[in-house]
Amino acid sequence: MRFRWKYAHSTKRKSCEEDLEDKETREHSKDRFLEKGSITSQRKSRFLVAISALVFLFGLLQIIHLHTQSEDPKMLTDVGNILEFDKPSHPTHSQSIDGLDIERSIRDDDKSLLVDAIPEPNDQSESKASSKNKSENKRVVRETLTETGKLSQKYSVSTGKLRTRYIVEVIDRPKKPVVSYTNGDSRFRQNMNPSWIQGQSGLVIRVQNCSRGPGTCFPCYGSGQNASRLVMVACNIVTGTCSNSKSQPIDSSNVIFGPSNEADILGTEDPRIVFNSLQEQYFMTYTAFGYHPKPKGKGVNRMPFLAIAKSKTGLKDTWEKMGSALDPVQVPSKAGAILVEMDKSKPDYGVAYLFWGDTNVTVVKSNTVGKWNVKENTMGDLIQIRSDGFDNRLVESGPPPLPLRDGNYLFFYNSAEKGWPHDPATAYNVGFIVLDGSNKTNILQRSPKNEPLLSPKYSWEHGDLPHQCVVPNVVFVEAATILNSSEKAAFCKTSKYISACENEVDLIRVYYGGADASIGTAVISIKIEY
Repeated sequence: MRFRWKYAHSTKRKSCEEDLEDKETREHSKDRFLEKGSITSQRKSRFLVAISALVFLFGLLQIIHLHTQSEDPKMLTDVGNILEFDKPSHPTHSQSIDGLDIERSIRDDDKSLLVDAIPEPNDQSESKASSKNKSENKRVVRETLTETGKLSQKYSVSTGKLRTRYIVEVIDRPKKPVVSYTNGDSRFRQNMNPSWIQGQSGLVIRVQNCSRGPGTCFPCYGSGQNASRLVMVACNIVTGTCSNSKSQPIDSSNVIFGPSNEADILGTEDPRIVFNSLQEQYFMTYTAFGYHPKPKGKGVNRMPFLAIAKSKTGLKDTWEKMGSALDPVQVPSKAGAILVEMDKSKPDYGVAYLFWGDTNVTVVKSNTVGKWNVKENTMGDLIQIRSDGFDNRLVESGPPPLPLRDGNYLFFYNSAEKGWPHDPATAYNVGFIVLDGSNKTNILQRSPKNEPLLSPKYSWEHGDLPHQCVVPNVVFVEAATILNSSEKAAFCKTSKYISACENEVDLIRVYYGGADASIGTAVISIKIEY
């Protein structure tokens, strides 16, 4: 028994010693395994850190490379003169304008206000939801007042890799009208809303002959002698002056276009003329004011509609009325400006865009100059009202867009403020956009919302005595043309605006109506900086 216990005890002890040895062996193996795993983990960590450092360094080099390519060093030298977005982007013409960069010249560091730039959809194939999102996407920049209290009209926009800066300024604006009944230039009491006719060096003017005392603003309409007609008068593009070729006031002998049927018996109004050089043809949109059947044939309405006419010379007795510019006929409708892209491969030698409407400006495209299908070819609203801007009631087209040297277009538009014409603190103003030459639905730049390019300033624009007046506080541009090199040189000889005579500056002569009764002129300069 003792032997058995001793044997069992020694066996148990041996077993315990073996178990202890096995446990120590396992603990040692586990420690070695953990040590090996720790070393491997450390190596992986070092490897990942090295990879991350390389990726960061590569990205940093790319950013520096792009920055040096896209930024104009001249624009970054003076932070006090130029303000930028925190994260500027540089869209190409084919991209959206979500990344619109606007730079404004500032001259007073203390006074500031907010101005927004409203991007527009830039692709007609985009969905309505996408377009709506883009139209609501606003970028706010900070802008300061100049020492004179007026905003400096200097703006910029990123286009491609270069930052383009358009500087638009009114440099000359005579105090007196160039065509006025009061001044004896016309026998018509109301002279308004002229259009420039290329090649004829003159204006086509809407005239009426409603009689009432000067300084009293009243609507002017009616048939017969009270109906509006169109006359032609020669003008000197250098000096801006206009005169009848017969050295006498404008009268009925100057009429080139007028009412001829029920559709325009109340007047032919507000011409906008473009010349298609490949067709050698003038096209004129105008508002035909007349009687139109009511829906379901119950009587007639007195309504305007947008009409079109054509002529080989633009002179008297050569205009052919083509009916409605819009298919189907839109009643009421008005205010249409044409842009033709010349192309000999097209049936009518070009693609024609029509910018029309008097609430928002809508774009319609056509391969046939003279007829635009609004149901099939409408590309959307180009210029919309801005609820907190000078154009918060309505916008409508000015003259046909003018080509710029960089392939884009300068497009003037007319607009009204809420409360006009009853509120004397409101007015009809002129603004502008820079239109993308490669995408006619894309606005590259727009007048700041609190500073129109032109506003009523002189007594004849307000409709005050001794001048005639139809509606007060109105300036309305429909005539614009770019001065060629010789015309610019002649203007600069007598101009005090030396900076406007630099080679890279283009000068534009505009004619505009004031208080819907007289016509004035101004010279606007545009400079493109990169």
